Amino acid sequence: MEIFGIRRRLRDLFRDAREAEQLRVQMAGVMTAALGWSRGQEAKQGQYGWSRAYQDVLELRQRFDALWERYAPAPGMSRKVRLIAGVNCGFCGQRLGARVATRT
Repeated sequence: MEIFGIRRRLRDLFRDAREAEQLRVQMAGVMTAALGWSRGQEAKQGQYGWSRAYQDVLELRQRFDALWERYAPAPGMSRKVRLIAGVNCGFCGQRLGARVATRT
């Protein structure tokens, strides 16, 4: 009887490990969408890396990009675009920069 209990525990352990791995992939997808790196390669509902949070962040990023395209300063205007330096991604450690429009 004890062997069956061990089998059940091992099966549950492997199931939990698979779920944890899928959650890691989904969180990486959320970060990718937030940074705007998923253009043209968006995950669709039902795929391994898709989650509701990913879809929400993707739609928010698309709205941000549309606003940026509409209101971003054109070259030669009396505005400049600068990078805010010194920000690192908490997930991958990569250096990030946020574009900010300022008047000169």
